[in-house]
Amino acid sequence: MFMATIQGVVSGALVGGMYATVGIGLTLIFGVVRIVNFAHGSFLMVAAYCSWLLFDRYGVDPYLSALVIVPAFFVVGVLYYWLLLKPMVGQSLLAQALITIAVSYVIENTALGLFSSEMRVVSVSYATHSLSLGPIVLPYTRVIAGVVGLLATASMFLLLWRTGIGIAVRAAAADRPIAEAMGINTYSAQALVTGIGIACAALGGVVLLPILAASPAMGVNFTFLSFLIIVLGGMGNFFGALVAGVVIGITENLGATFFDGSKGQMLIFVLFVVLLVLKPYGLLEKRR
Repeated sequence: MFMATIQGVVSGALVGGMYATVGIGLTLIFGVVRIVNFAHGSFLMVAAYCSWLLFDRYGVDPYLSALVIVPAFFVVGVLYYWLLLKPMVGQSLLAQALITIAVSYVIENTALGLFSSEMRVVSVSYATHSLSLGPIVLPYTRVIAGVVGLLATASMFLLLWRTGIGIAVRAAAADRPIAEAMGINTYSAQALVTGIGIACAALGGVVLLPILAASPAMGVNFTFLSFLIIVLGGMGNFFGALVAGVVIGITENLGATFFDGSKGQMLIFVLFVVLLVLKPYGLLEKRR
């Protein structure tokens, strides 16, 4: 029992690192563009299907396909901003929610029509290989997910807090009129952040594909999971999002280890309610 718990904690933490990257992508879009993107998980789902198609038709390794898919989805994200999100800037939360939910609905039903509800799995040779750390055995796919998630989160932190581009983006998020008065093109900053946010979702879809498989329903699931990370980690808090993603990954994995599917998933909701009561401003946020 004890070793199974340790195994579940470490394995869940690795996947949780990738969850955090997906959640950070959503919080970036909301923090800078001020739009709640309910279609966030749908882009993850489409990226997962793209990776599966490249593997199924051409034998391209899922992780190698990220070199093409992630930059492509950055461009998709920029176009998504200019064509759809920019006209919604300043509109009511209800209008934003309805439009982005409609986008999610269209994407999900298109995927359902093209691929059916069948789970699409990639069978890579190294999926059965594991890294042994004493009694703890970690599948390579989960180790890769954890490492990629950590590197992606660190890269975004360095970009936004250690570069001139990051200063411009944070200025646009903090006070748009003043940023524009200083010569910052806030629309370009918002487009850049949307591209990064959607690219984060795409990275999650590709990296998690060998672990979770692709299905039309995964879009809604990851949108909800991303909102959980935002609420638990605190809006705009990178380290908080990382901690929240890891906590959710551990909870999900322990639930799957010791309970059946429905009860295991219920643990995430129980955790959410408990932490929301105890830490309503986020895991690492102080009371305001």
